[in-house]
Amino acid sequence: MPRKRFGQHFLVDQKVIADIHRVVAIRTSDVVLEIGPGRGALTAGLVDSAAQVIAVEIDRDLAADLKVRFPSACLIEDDVLSVSGDLFRKKRIVGNLPYNISTNLLLRLASQNDFVDMHLMLQREVVERITAVPCSKSWGRLSVKVQRIWETHRHFDVAPEAFVPQPQVTSTFVRIVPLGNPVEIRNESVFDNVLRTAFSQRRKKLSNSLSQFEINWSRLGIDSAKRADQLGVMEYATIANSLVR
Repeated sequence: MPRKRFGQHFLVDQKVIADIHRVVAIRTSDVVLEIGPGRGALTAGLVDSAAQVIAVEIDRDLAADLKVRFPSACLIEDDVLSVSGDLFRKKRIVGNLPYNISTNLLLRLASQNDFVDMHLMLQREVVERITAVPCSKSWGRLSVKVQRIWETHRHFDVAPEAFVPQPQVTSTFVRIVPLGNPVEIRNESVFDNVLRTAFSQRRKKLSNSLSQFEINWSRLGIDSAKRADQLGVMEYATIANSLVR
């Protein structure tokens, strides 16, 4: 039975499963890391196609079943938020993520950024945030952090009926690829602090919301009368970098 504390919603729609495999297009040379394989809806196709499949499953009963059904896969029974960062390196990542960990996992991987690509099933609201553009309602801290280092592509929405049990929201399947030349940041903690401060008061002018920082707006060529959601990635990088001596 699905366990509520793990946020489990098992994908059962065969058309959606086929669409995911078509989009991901696993090659025989690929090493795949599957996050939250659950009942193995995607695992079967991944094992048939990839050179190696490593799957991380927090549910011990599901992990035990998967080990029997897919002996060629490497099953790791653990919380994906707790595993070593080395596990993600040089992998193609596939997952139907529990909604309660999706943002935290994205932020963790953003700090590493050494995977090949990711194909994830996420809550539609989260995908709208990571694919948003400035001056839109969804543009925020997560948008800036993601788009500084990743290219995102929204593939298709998935209705609640494709899962058991049905979630309360629509899901979206998205592709994420590290940028070849990410926007340079001199100090990640300063960058994060600027974003957090600006978007915590997103309706205020930047001159007010970021007043705690010593910013020479005229030298940077940025209009301090703008609001947080009116600046793009490069402008936030410029502000943060100017604060690092």
